[in-house]
Amino acid sequence: MSRSIFQEVGGDAPQNHSEPPRSGEATRDGNRRLTRIWVLVLAIMVVAQILIGGLTRITDSGLSITTWSAAGHFLPPLSMKEWEEAFELYKTTTEFKEQNSTMTLAEFKPIFWWEWTHRFWGQLIGLVFIAPFIWLLIKRAIPNGWLAPIAIAGALGGLQGFIGWWMVESGLVGRTDVSQHRLAIHLSIAFVILGLLFWTAFSLKRSDVDLLQARRRRESGMWLASRLLLLGVGVQLFVGAYTSGLNAGGVYGDWPLMDGGLYPASEPFNPFVGQAATQFLHRMVGYLLFAGVAVYFWRARRSAFGKTKLWGAIAFGVITVQMLFGVATLTHGVPTSWAVIHHVAAIMVFVAILHAAHQSAYPAEEKIAG
Repeated sequence: MSRSIFQEVGGDAPQNHSEPPRSGEATRDGNRRLTRIWVLVLAIMVVAQILIGGLTRITDSGLSITTWSAAGHFLPPLSMKEWEEAFELYKTTTEFKEQNSTMTLAEFKPIFWWEWTHRFWGQLIGLVFIAPFIWLLIKRAIPNGWLAPIAIAGALGGLQGFIGWWMVESGLVGRTDVSQHRLAIHLSIAFVILGLLFWTAFSLKRSDVDLLQARRRRESGMWLASRLLLLGVGVQLFVGAYTSGLNAGGVYGDWPLMDGGLYPASEPFNPFVGQAATQFLHRMVGYLLFAGVAVYFWRARRSAFGKTKLWGAIAFGVITVQMLFGVATLTHGVPTSWAVIHHVAAIMVFVAILHAAHQSAYPAEEKIAG
């Protein structure tokens, strides 16, 4: 009788490879799945927080709460007296005196609720992080190699509370808005946290063995290109925060030119301080990023991996929609609802390019149909 080529040398009978996984292996798989679900929930909560923060900024609500406590603000005003006290504190701000001096208590409540929701949601994220984190640490259930990125994301989340107040404090006296520099730092850290969480969630979906094997299949050119795109997205988000912080989005509503030229002749070029220069920079970085994603999409079409092609196409599609909608938002005077959609699309661009980068780093093995 001929021996099967898959039979182990020295064995007289075929080996049974259909045995169920050992209990230790099953426990590790379960811990990996549990950790991934938890991290994914945190990532979705951070997405919601970025959107709430954007709406807080767009509705000029960020200075409506003038105090801060490390213990948090879990309860809003519950009586008319507490509402009146909160309103009186807001009346001490320069924003109220110079911009909203005719505001009534009824008009104050909506902006208060936006800022309160932003703070409350941040505290809720903290609770959703810290309680499972401690439990998983005690159980030693966090997969090897993933404690550090999760802990860094959590530490940055805690830091955000202090940075958020540092930002708000900058706008209480002598200004009608928060510092655009502090706003940009606050938003940038939020996206760093989001990136750490989503990258971890993407990775935990696959086994360590699968990821190790995938690294050996890595296409170095696509991996380099995807990292450059992530850097470009980060720069554009940073500049976008300045554009929002300076209310620079609506100062020049013509496109593709600005005041009939490449750059308004009457405006000094002072990006991060001047409205015109900051809007110009936001436009130029947007063009470069769009071109970069287009090149990545073109190169991804020649990849040996189907999912690399797919995520290259998704990234290009999302950024195309974002660019077209950004132009429309600009030329229509930056309506609030359109600005919100532009904000949502920015998150979609970030996540799509992050996923494309992860696929470039760890190409999924193609399954051949039998």
